[in-house]
Amino acid sequence: NIATQTDSGSFFSSVSASVDIYKVNSDCSTKYSGTLGLDSSSIDVGIPIDDLTYMVFVFSSSGFLSNSSSTTTYATLLKAKQDYFYSANVTYLDSIYNVEINEVSAKTDKSYLLEDTKLMNCNKLISK
Repeated sequence: NIATQTDSGSFFSSVSASVDIYKVNSDCSTKYSGTLGLDSSSIDVGIPIDDLTYMVFVFSSSGFLSNSSSTTTYATLLKAKQDYFYSANVTYLDSIYNVEINEVSAKTDKSYLLEDTKLMNCNKLISK
């Protein structure tokens, strides 16, 4: 589940968030799976268990009158485990973004904040 909170923007600007999802192969190459818009407050996403998934969160803002726009990204690898579910809190407020992904045990309800993992470190996760 991805919960999203962004600035609503104004008449003169707009803000949007999305996530690009990639399957990671055994050689650490990626294959694009799709993009989900994160404009609603919450969305469920299916991530395969025991496979490595690369998630790129994209935050965009633009001004209508100033012709200015900016894009910021946050990327991380995720290896979903059996008997766990994952919750991401995504915020983009006052031009500051934050992504927190929690791993929650279905058996104990204990929650763990996951550290971001760069794609260049994928060999460490594949060998696990």
